[in-house]
Amino acid sequence: MRVYRRYVTFQPGRMTATIGEHGAILDAIRRNDPAVAFNAAIDHVSLLEDDIVDLIAALSEQDAGAA
Repeated sequence: MRVYRRYVTFQPGRMTATIGEHGAILDAIRRNDPAVAFNAAIDHVSLLEDDIVDLIAALSEQDAGAA
């Protein structure tokens, strides 16, 4: 998890995007709109899945370069 956070945190624009994504979830909760909150959370998690795929690819490239 630590490696993932370090990798994702320093991707250009990722933290700004994360803050916006969390804001969308919170706004929907404040408006008492569970469907919108759920969809915003799914969107956020889906983006995180993309980040983890990128991290795995980057680590694989590092391993290939070290061999």
